[in-house]
Amino acid sequence: MIQESKQSRVCIPTQSSMQEQIQYVTCGGDSTFCITIQRKVFMWGQGIQIAQQLELEEIEQIAVSKEHWFAWSETQVFGCGSNKQGKLGMNNSVNTPTLFDIFSEASQYGWQLQKIAVGLDHSVALIEVEDENKIFVWGSNAYQQLGFDASEQFVAIPHQLDLDNLPRIIDIYAQHNYTMAIDEEGRLFSWGSNEFGRLGQNAFAKYMKLPSPITSLGNQKIVKLALGTFHVLAIDTQGNVYSWGRGLQGQLGHGNSNDCSKPNHITSLQNIREVACGEAHSMVLQNNGQIYVFGSGQFGQLGLGDYKQQDTPQILQINGEMIACGRHHSAVLIKNGALFMFGNNDQNQLGLESTKSGAYSTPLPKSSPMNTNHIFELTDEFMNKIEASDTQDLDQLLIQYQQNTLQIPNTQTTIFIKDLMERVIALLKKK
Repeated sequence: MIQESKQSRVCIPTQSSMQEQIQYVTCGGDSTFCITIQRKVFMWGQGIQIAQQLELEEIEQIAVSKEHWFAWSETQVFGCGSNKQGKLGMNNSVNTPTLFDIFSEASQYGWQLQKIAVGLDHSVALIEVEDENKIFVWGSNAYQQLGFDASEQFVAIPHQLDLDNLPRIIDIYAQHNYTMAIDEEGRLFSWGSNEFGRLGQNAFAKYMKLPSPITSLGNQKIVKLALGTFHVLAIDTQGNVYSWGRGLQGQLGHGNSNDCSKPNHITSLQNIREVACGEAHSMVLQNNGQIYVFGSGQFGQLGLGDYKQQDTPQILQINGEMIACGRHHSAVLIKNGALFMFGNNDQNQLGLESTKSGAYSTPLPKSSPMNTNHIFELTDEFMNKIEASDTQDLDQLLIQYQQNTLQIPNTQTTIFIKDLMERVIALLKKK
């Protein structure tokens, strides 16, 4: 039981098994995709343990959701995955990357694909057409996430939004039943489901059917966003960070667990150039490569060596060039092109190389040798004491165990076992 659980949660940044230098990384719900400096595309997760090279060439970006994804270059767009509710924009679901004819053929007529963003069951594309930017949407419209007032529950082929009343849009984002866009003036627009106030507008509105401006930011100009399942992070031109939406697990970084329906400045963060959101955790990257994390650590996705919740930004002990978050896992790409992963690994989304024993090779200081035998001996002794003790003695036993293991260096194994013992005690006390 311990071995299986250990493999499914990794709380220390651990190098992936990729042997090639990576220049781009992004995460889906339970998967990870990367592009190497040789422009090869690899993916793993969703049950695929070893990085699988995809038959794609010259790919520049990838957009991934839980069940479908797109990859594109200047002239070609490929899609793969589920076509449920038309979110893939194809006739059927496909298991291998398939040419997305609509936009691929349009490139021959001067249409320039700027970006694709994918939510749980919908997709959005930003296309430059004759010096104008057009937004196309397709997939589920059950929560008005497509941005037009219609009775259809889904749209099976890309539908162009009417943007006559909007300024020029330069960036788009999509997530779990909602969509956002940034215009050339740095103003934000949002539409779709307003669950937990994640649209950053009217806290009492259930949906926003049409793209609507987020006015509470005032004159602050936004340059980049990250959309989590129920929360949002935004960066302005000065490198300041704002967050809003669900805050139950500290993912807003405000020092509490409150929801927030309007953008709120995280004052402790400055000079930020990248943001990333998972289901309930957040990562930010400073200009100097320093990374901060906050929110849920239940699966080790904060990379802090434990599984605790953090309500305020905490420094991650690894610098990076690029960051990405899946639902419950995280990725950090460092300067030399190596990729470090942490968090939930139940679908092999971390892409880690395991030894014959199943333990992952984890980068640890040479001065901190692993001492697994000692921790196992103390834990066996501890479990025997638990079996012979009364419920009222459990807290004292845990204190003794923690004191006895205090001098054992923290490694992937020891951190997991210490955490497991705390959980065992908590469960026994409930009984």
